[in-house]
Amino acid sequence: MSSYSSRLDAEIDSTPNDEGAFVDSLLRTQNNAANDTRRTTIPVGTTTTGTTLSASHVFSGFSIRDDYYLSLVDWKGGLFAIGEGQNLTILDEAGMRRVTLQVLSHKPPPHHRRPEEITAVTVSNDGALVAVGTSMSSVLIIDPTAQKLRLHTNVNCGRIPAIAFNPQGTCLSIGTRQGALFNVSVPALLEAAEHAPRHTITPRALLHTPGLTLSVGRGHRAEVCGLQWSVDGRFLASGGNDSMVYVWPDPSSSVDTVPAPPAAPMALHGHKAAVKAFAWSSSTPHFLATGGGSSDGCLRVWDCRTGTMLVEVATRSQLCAIAWPRPDSLAVGHGFSSNCITTWRWPPLSGPKGIRQVGVIGDHEGRVLYLGTDGHQLASAGADGTVKIWPAFGGSRQPRTLVPDSLPLMIHGGAPSDGQAPGALNQLLTVAFPSGIRLNPYHDGVCVI
Repeated sequence: MSSYSSRLDAEIDSTPNDEGAFVDSLLRTQNNAANDTRRTTIPVGTTTTGTTLSASHVFSGFSIRDDYYLSLVDWKGGLFAIGEGQNLTILDEAGMRRVTLQVLSHKPPPHHRRPEEITAVTVSNDGALVAVGTSMSSVLIIDPTAQKLRLHTNVNCGRIPAIAFNPQGTCLSIGTRQGALFNVSVPALLEAAEHAPRHTITPRALLHTPGLTLSVGRGHRAEVCGLQWSVDGRFLASGGNDSMVYVWPDPSSSVDTVPAPPAAPMALHGHKAAVKAFAWSSSTPHFLATGGGSSDGCLRVWDCRTGTMLVEVATRSQLCAIAWPRPDSLAVGHGFSSNCITTWRWPPLSGPKGIRQVGVIGDHEGRVLYLGTDGHQLASAGADGTVKIWPAFGGSRQPRTLVPDSLPLMIHGGAPSDGQAPGALNQLLTVAFPSGIRLNPYHDGVCVI
C-alpha cells in the first residue's frame, strides 16, 4: 500500500522499549521524590478526605492492545471509538449501543507477514465522524451513525500512532512513524472522496490537490505518539519518541494552495522519555499538561504563550494519559509500574509548589491507556480490556459490569459480510444505573474527577 510498508514489520520489532529504561531511572526518581511532600501515600480507591471512588459504568470485553505508543480509544460527543485489530467498535455511553465494524481485512497484504491494524482513533467533538489511522499509513474517516466509510487515503509515512480532529472538526491532524505531522482539510477531503471510486484519495492527490493538505510539519526526529488540540483550537500539541513536545500555532488556518510548513512551533524541553500524555485546560486554554514515559515519570504544566514550565512533579510511574476535568484538578493515567489513576489538585495561582496528589483509583488491572473528560465525568480505558466512566457528582454507586452482544459489520468492502442491512446489527440496550458517588466539590481537599 506504500513504499514504507515493506519495512513495517522489521521496524515494529525494533521499536524502542520505553519500559526498559524504568529500572535505571527508578533510583534517580526515588531520590528526587523522597523529599517531595506533594506526592502522598493514599489508600487505593480513596481521596485525601477518605471518600471512596468507584466507577458508575464498567464496559468490558474489549481487545485493546497494550502498546504505550498507540492511541486506540477516544470519547467525544457521547461516543466511544475503540480500535481492536482490524475492527472499530462504536460504543454509545448513554444507551449502551455497541456496534463492531470491520474496517480492515484480516488477511495480510501481499509481501507482508501481518495484516493491517488500527493504531489510532479519534472522534469529532460532535460525534459525527470517527477517523482511524493504521499500521500501514492508511487514514479512514467513518460516519458512525450511518456506519458508512466516507474516506480512505494514505500518507506513506509509516504507521500512524496519533490522530486528532480540531475542535471545529474541519482539520484532521495525523502523526506518523517517521515524525511528519500532516494537517488535512476534512470538508475538502470528504467532498473529493464522495466522487472518487470507493471513496479513495490517492497519496499523490492528497498532497498535490489544492486545498486537501493544509500543512506538513517536520519538527520531530522520531515517531509522533501524542496529539491534542487546545479547546479553543488555537494550538496543537504534539509529543514524540524523541522526548520533545511541540506546540504548533493553529496549522489549520493555512490558505496556501499547496502544502507548506506550518508556522514554527514552540519547543518545550524537559522530558526525558517519549511524551504521549496531554491535557489542555478548558478554563485557561494556553495551559498544557504533559506527561513522560517510564524513564521520565514527571507531570509538567506549561504556559504555551511563553513556553514557561509552571509545574514539575515526579509521579514515579509512566504517564500514559492526562485529563483536566476542572480548573484546579487533574487526573493522570499511569502505566508501568502502578497501572492506576491518580488525581491532583493544583489551583493555578498557587505556583509550582501548590500541586499535590489527592486521590488514587486502582480499578484497572493493566496500564491506563486513555483518559477523557467532558467536564462532568471522567472516562478511562485500560489494557485489561475495560472502559469505565467515573461520575463527578452524586451519591454512592456500585459498578456494574456489562458485556453487550456485538456482531461484526464489514464496511471496507462496502457491504455487510452476512448480507443483512447495517441497521439489523444495531441493538439498543437501556441500562438503569443508580445515582453517582459521594463527592463534595466544595471541600478544599477533594479532587473531583
